[in-house]
Amino acid sequence: MSMDTFDADDFPIAFKPLSAPLATVFGLSGQFDFTEYTTPPNPTTTYQLIINNFDLSESLAVSFFGDGNIAVQAGDSTLIPFYTGTWTPTPGASHVVHFSIDGAGVPTLFLDGVAIPLIFVADVGTFFALYPTNMVSYGGGAGDVTPDSSPLRSIFLTAGVVGPETVFCCP
Repeated sequence: MSMDTFDADDFPIAFKPLSAPLATVFGLSGQFDFTEYTTPPNPTTTYQLIINNFDLSESLAVSFFGDGNIAVQAGDSTLIPFYTGTWTPTPGASHVVHFSIDGAGVPTLFLDGVAIPLIFVADVGTFFALYPTNMVSYGGGAGDVTPDSSPLRSIFLTAGVVGPETVFCCP
């Protein structure tokens, strides 16, 4: 799938139903593989995975921004724990993101096999309850006036806390 943008205000998002009802985002791991937009990254450049459980009581979001900030949120979809970290955007680079949320709601995050330190900030309000129930969503935006594309090659989810060495699919 490709997140195509045509101006600075384009932020496409795609939704896919989960194959079974998701009761909780705690004890969940996943991986996604994307390529950055080729335009210069800026604070509105976005790559974002969002998962809602079956009744919208819990959400999980992993967000990378073009200014080098990362946000990971997991828990109550109206007042959600917010963790932050940093990365170095590189236009056109491809990445594999691995995340896990333990039973207490504490996230771990790896980018291209490297652990990203996350710092708890606060419980914050969110708009995730506006997204569909029992869905995985992925969206992005170049935040630039130049048309561009950011391919998303895969998203995998599994129950349990597994490490970044986990092979989710075919080699």
